Amino acid sequence: MIAQPARLLFCVALPALATAFLARAPTTVPHTHSVRKGRTVVMESISEFLKFDAKLGELEVTKAGVSAPFGFFDPLNFYGGKSIRQKKKLRESELKHGRVAMMAVLGIFVQELWHPLLAGDDFETALSQYYGVTEFIPDFGAGALFVLSLFEFKSIAMGWDPVEETLKEPKIAGMRDDYVAGDLQYDPLGFCPDDDEAFVRMRTKELNNGRMAMIAAIGIIGQELATGVPVVKSLFG
Repeated sequence: MIAQPARLLFCVALPALATAFLARAPTTVPHTHSVRKGRTVVMESISEFLKFDAKLGELEVTKAGVSAPFGFFDPLNFYGGKSIRQKKKLRESELKHGRVAMMAVLGIFVQELWHPLLAGDDFETALSQYYGVTEFIPDFGAGALFVLSLFEFKSIAMGWDPVEETLKEPKIAGMRDDYVAGDLQYDPLGFCPDDDEAFVRMRTKELNNGRMAMIAAIGIIGQELATGVPVVKSLFG
């Protein structure tokens, strides 16, 4: 009874990794230029340069993630009545969690299929392997959080309002107008396309796969906690 739902989650969620970590081409370039995959678009002024990225940032939160049968997927109306800057915060969070979930789903299957350092029946599930690693390396969890914090610091430095602007009046920092949500300037496989429309389509795929991966990760972890049976055994026997 467990195998079929788990097999479905596996088949749908695993391809999510194909579109993980999409990023827009770097925009930290001379003020009058915007580099897009090796092509240079000449701007007449810094204000035009900022409008160029601001336009893409707005497209990302209003057009990306819209697909049948749900349309703009926001079942709890988080985006309702929000400004573009507030929507960027929500989108940034969704992209981060989706990317982590896609890696988590893949990591669970890799760990349960191949774990030479932790053999035996006590280390069949991915969770038990994590606990086993912490016995040998007590600070493993802290180290993992430190690595993740480096990405978070980079995201804050690139996308959030400068400290001096935030301190002008008591408020929670917002996202920069010229920041595109999820853009860590990291696209080693060159998935990010040149065209804005193609970028929105690709980002929609990433969002949908990330959403499915979050559901899959919760389902797999919950199943293993409840049954103690590794998901690979549920799938493949």
